[in-house]
Amino acid sequence: GAAAPHAVPLHLWVLSRPAADAPAPTRALLIDAADGKITELSARVLTAWRAFTADPDREIEEVGFARAVPIIELLDEEVDLTPARRQPTATGERTGEHLVRTRDRLAAIVGDLPALMPHVSPATGGAVAPLTASIADLARTGALQLIGPVRVRNTDEPDRPSEMAVLTVRDVVEGSEPSPRAEKPLGQAIAVAPGDVLVPMIARRLTARVITTEKALLGTNMYLLRPNPAALDPWFLAGQLRNSANEKQASSLSGTLRFDVRRALVRRLPLDEQRGYGEAFRRLDAFESAMRQAATLGAELVQLTADGLAQGVVRPDGKPE
Repeated sequence: GAAAPHAVPLHLWVLSRPAADAPAPTRALLIDAADGKITELSARVLTAWRAFTADPDREIEEVGFARAVPIIELLDEEVDLTPARRQPTATGERTGEHLVRTRDRLAAIVGDLPALMPHVSPATGGAVAPLTASIADLARTGALQLIGPVRVRNTDEPDRPSEMAVLTVRDVVEGSEPSPRAEKPLGQAIAVAPGDVLVPMIARRLTARVITTEKALLGTNMYLLRPNPAALDPWFLAGQLRNSANEKQASSLSGTLRFDVRRALVRRLPLDEQRGYGEAFRRLDAFESAMRQAATLGAELVQLTADGLAQGVVRPDGKPE
């Protein structure tokens, strides 16, 4: 999941030719980095790799992450080098502790969901066609700046090294932290700022993300909308962009999953009224994020419980209270 195509389990092999007078290696280091956070993987992988290269005969076992596997174990009838299959199995104590922690985290998130749901009520007076303005019109009148999309840097251009993280399309769509680096070299270094609204050009659904505290560069294939605070509330703008009507309005006529945000429409409301809607959209965003976490933890809890029950590591407690 660390590189495109994200759905394909990629393997990275590091091979070395031993010296002529060196003994044949007895172990191979296998690391399963599929479930790690990109920001933490580099240091953890390097630590395991350096420990292994310093002493290739040393036993290295990190549950669910790394193991120095005897070569003879790899030369069976299947010759399967998938790292996850060769990792040490978690002990019963660790499995039980992990299960309890996951269950407690899930219960806390689920308990917060009712408070996160925005409170809304039917509008009075019936449906009235609202006054709207396109993103292109708002940019022309100075209500917002339309920046991007950033292009991929030409290989003939000089490199522009940067220590800043990058918000990619995947980060915006999944609501995750910025990636440590861009998947492809950026042609421009545009730093995002609090209040900016990021909209991917290519995605399954029209998505908008409001920048709050993230310090990162704008990734490729994304628009950056920078509202004038005297004219537009960023949360109101993001909420207006992601509605179903705009998904049709801004989508490509060719049938591809490409959006031209300039065609999207935004309701024209006074700033004070925008802020009321913006707060509802902000709460909705927090609710969506919590639901996403709950789904991930729920799937993890199901697997941990099934594994624990099947292995006899945990046992049913009887009827729940």
